[in-house]
Amino acid sequence: SKTILRNYQKRVLREVSGYFQLDKRVLLQMPTGSGKTKTAAYIVKRFASTGRTVLWLVHRDELLAQASQVFYDEGLRHRLICSHTTARAIAAKYDNSFLSDDAKIIISTSQTLIRRIGKIEINPDLIIADEAHLSLNSTNRRIISTFPNSKLLGLTATPERTDGQNFSDIYDAIVCGPQIYELIQEESLSDYRLYRPPVRMKEGVKLKSK
Repeated sequence: SKTILRNYQKRVLREVSGYFQLDKRVLLQMPTGSGKTKTAAYIVKRFASTGRTVLWLVHRDELLAQASQVFYDEGLRHRLICSHTTARAIAAKYDNSFLSDDAKIIISTSQTLIRRIGKIEINPDLIIADEAHLSLNSTNRRIISTFPNSKLLGLTATPERTDGQNFSDIYDAIVCGPQIYELIQEESLSDYRLYRPPVRMKEGVKLKSK
């Protein structure tokens, strides 16, 4: 692999692999900046290298283009299921040698795939749901349920939803990456400074004590 994995990425990969061996569907939580896509791309490469098919599922064209860029950087041949406009834009930006209609790695937007299920031949061995907190919506649920024998890996930085839905009816296990402060301490992320505007209290206004 062209990716040089950090120790925490190797650790989460071992945990994900262990759950896969138990036929568990896994939710992988890693904070922004920790390399979720690069880590998952390592799993994609392992599956594709043994002739297995991987479906990388996204909900926006921007995320599809980002995944395509990562796979291009890693030298992974892939194909796209998306709008013709998006496909042409990506083909124009990158070297076409990594885009192939018979590639084992498929990147798809959920909105396009749901309209083509039954019309195209696709049978993934592994589904990777990017932004996995959205995998509870009806479109992604239908796609996932269409392939009940596929392994499933969800990727998210925030494993919670504002509507209170949980993930237990889709995912069997969760693997947590390092916290942001740990990444800063080991110099995998830059430290930060927080700025805020000054707060001026109106005369006579008192802060409520807890």
